[in-house]
Amino acid sequence: MISIIIPTLNEEKYLSNLLDSIAIQTYPNYEVIVVDASSGDRTVEVANGYEKKFSVTVIEGAEKNTSEQRNKGAEKAKGDILIFMDADTRISSSDFLLNISKKFYRELICAAVTNVYVEPKEEKFSDKIFHFMLNKLILFLNAVGGFGGRGGCQIIRKTVFEKVGGYNKNLMVAEDVDLYRRVAKKVKIHFLKHEKIYESPRRYRKEGYLKVIFKWIINGIYSFLFKKSFSKDWIRVG
Repeated sequence: MISIIIPTLNEEKYLSNLLDSIAIQTYPNYEVIVVDASSGDRTVEVANGYEKKFSVTVIEGAEKNTSEQRNKGAEKAKGDILIFMDADTRISSSDFLLNISKKFYRELICAAVTNVYVEPKEEKFSDKIFHFMLNKLILFLNAVGGFGGRGGCQIIRKTVFEKVGGYNKNLMVAEDVDLYRRVAKKVKIHFLKHEKIYESPRRYRKEGYLKVIFKWIINGIYSFLFKKSFSKDWIRVG
């Protein structure tokens, strides 16, 4: 079984796009777990509205901490494959979960990442260049035995997730890189180059690529050296 875990905080505007892309999956054996940090909008109502389309569990009142929200979802998960996704992403193909199941059950891989691109209808030339380079960098790092993977879509066996201790709740930023740094010490991380998800460009539009990249780099270095993030909070945008 596959468990899709989605941390949320005021994601009413975006969550339905992701859940709609999950609802059309050809692979039937999955569940969705939404871990909500006391949203002040209709996020929980939106999530509960899909209970007739697939198995959905909503955990309310979670701490406003993405790492802790993901860990809570993993604790509740019934699946042996965990897919952590951001609420403002969307799966690009109806066979996505089917292809993931083949990789994990037939080829017996233990951890994976996919391509991430900006939502096509909102994509600019700068988005294409940046994401092309970032996807290639992550592909290269994992190919040479390193680690790389963005929190927008991280796929891992539950046994491996538990073995490395899950996400570090002391990290408000770069928790995704930190997780896969520890995972890479146990198993190989595979880059599924034929799979992709789309993400909202809202943060890039609000802060600009230079500021976002700087935050990623400084928090990545800080997490590696001190096991905590430089930023005190990953402020929600839009």
